[in-house]
Amino acid sequence: MKNILVASVILFPLSTAWASPYFGGNLALGSNYRSLFGESASFVAGYNHKLSHEFSLGVEAEYRDFGREMYWGYFNQYRGSSVRAKSYGLTLKPTYHIDAHSVSFYLSPLLGMHQFEETWRTPTDQGSQITHNYDDLSFQWGLEFGMHLNERLSFNSGFKIARPSLMGGRVEYEQVYMGLNFHL
Repeated sequence: MKNILVASVILFPLSTAWASPYFGGNLALGSNYRSLFGESASFVAGYNHKLSHEFSLGVEAEYRDFGREMYWGYFNQYRGSSVRAKSYGLTLKPTYHIDAHSVSFYLSPLLGMHQFEETWRTPTDQGSQITHNYDDLSFQWGLEFGMHLNERLSFNSGFKIARPSLMGGRVEYEQVYMGLNFHL
């Protein structure tokens, strides 16, 4: 996965002649009841290759920080434990563009691969902590809706879903987000 990210960074300058590069950030506003993390912040960088007036194909690199959560009573073996999580990966974004009354909207299904990493810290009876690291490469999919505010700035919102295998089972990462992208 890291090789894919490095290749994207190397190829990014070569692609600007036929693509529209951008960077931005998203804030996750919430999740479903099965997700451990309700909020997250992410940084994105990508580019869109225009196929026609209505369609483009984008590739987006994302780093997402889910922050830290504490367990205080969910499961006895994890009581007092904390978990910190992050993910990074690439997402394909085929996009349909809609121009309505001089406002430009877009709709993009999302399909990507993300490396998810969790670090668990569990207290022991002796007062120390045991640290466990878990990671998994997982598909991530979703849907994004956006609006171009002007030539350089766009607003987006959507949802992303992934189910990596961490700690011996499937973990739910389902979030609704919104953000801004700055187009170069």
